[in-house]
Amino acid sequence: MTILATFLILLYCFGHSYWNFLVKKSTNPPMMLVSIAIGSWILPFPFALFFIISNPPSYESWIYIFINGILQIFYYGLLGRAYKLADMSIVYPLARGSAVFFIPIWGIIFFNESISSLAILGIGLIFLD
Repeated sequence: MTILATFLILLYCFGHSYWNFLVKKSTNPPMMLVSIAIGSWILPFPFALFFIISNPPSYESWIYIFINGILQIFYYGLLGRAYKLADMSIVYPLARGSAVFFIPIWGIIFFNESISSLAILGIGLIFLD
């Protein structure tokens, strides 16, 4: 891995944990989440618009994009509520780690995916951490 890639990953990790910290410390977590979501759209939006116009996604892709958007709204709403009710040391690992559990299960159920023994071991080790 290059130094630039390592730096970008560390920068992402810092930024991600920091915005979660800001939401937890906010007096109005839902409004803080909306502000962060809008802020995160400002920079990539022109690029996304360019790519959508130059190479439009298929109809099937738009269905998944729409479903993802709805799920993200629920995720942010529940995350804001969770930060009001519980400590960050509980909410953050559950919010971030639950995808590691659910995505492979949904892949098996909805897309007929298979998971190797090594992947199952990796998922289990993440939960043991």
